[in-house]
Amino acid sequence: MAKLGKKRKVGSAWVEEIEGEIESLRDLRAELRRRLSDFDLEGESIWEQQERRWRRLEVKLAKVAARTTEGVNQGLATNIENLVANMEEAYQDLDGLLD
Repeated sequence: MAKLGKKRKVGSAWVEEIEGEIESLRDLRAELRRRLSDFDLEGESIWEQQERRWRRLEVKLAKVAARTTEGVNQGLATNIENLVANMEEAYQDLDGLLD
């Protein structure tokens, strides 16, 4: 387990990878939002949960943007990666409900 406060070197490759994943999530989010005009209660619940996650992700991305790519806190970088993975999985679930 990493020590709290430990800095993780996350170079431009990590930033580009995360930016690409987030851009894909933005596209999927926009598409799902358009399709949710007649969503059911389960779909609405999933959507609201993802919107809360999306707001958390935006806050964390702002923190990353305020730091250099050489000094991002390990916990923050891991948290962003986990949020992106969880959101992608939930958006895929929601997409399946809307088919």
